Amino acid sequence: MNRTARAILSNNPDRQVRLIYGIMASATTVFIEGSTVAVTVPRLSSAGTLAADDHVALQKFGTDTLIIGRVGSGGVLGGGLAIVSGTKVVANETNTPLNTMSDVHDPNNWGAASGITPAAGWYHVTLQVDWESMATGDRIITQLRRGGSEFAEDDSQAGSTTPNRSISGVINVDGTGLIDGRVYQNSGSNRTAASRLSVHRL
Repeated sequence: MNRTARAILSNNPDRQVRLIYGIMASATTVFIEGSTVAVTVPRLSSAGTLAADDHVALQKFGTDTLIIGRVGSGGVLGGGLAIVSGTKVVANETNTPLNTMSDVHDPNNWGAASGITPAAGWYHVTLQVDWESMATGDRIITQLRRGGSEFAEDDSQAGSTTPNRSISGVINVDGTGLIDGRVYQNSGSNRTAASRLSVHRL
């Protein structure tokens, strides 16, 4: 309900479009910004049936036409996709959290420096890590975690000429657990790792 966008289609004020995200109080009633708006016949922009607690996108054309397009339950916008990335200096022989992330694509505000906390549901999660080149030692993605508990790991070592690794998995989240990653290297000195973490709702 706090996401608002406006697009001007022409100089005619009757052609203005305002896009608001609200929530269905019932199959025919929308709750927007503290007010209840009755809708006689909801018009879907895609197949589906509106139900209570569904989040919706509203578009108003002129003064008499209201189009309601379903976004999805749980307030998931933009297909339930979030991507964060960052660069981290990893100390020698230290299991290191990737906690210097910033948003790449995050329409739901799930991302943070430490990772992603998506809404409840099933997700495909991928962590990619590009390591600084080095001649000796191991470079490993030690953990892909949900709520502090590991659900995937990659013990394969990145080679000196192909210093990139990735790990992925499908996980069910409850809407409260942070998804994050940890890495390890033992080259004998600090090494830089560039990472990219993504979650995509299934």
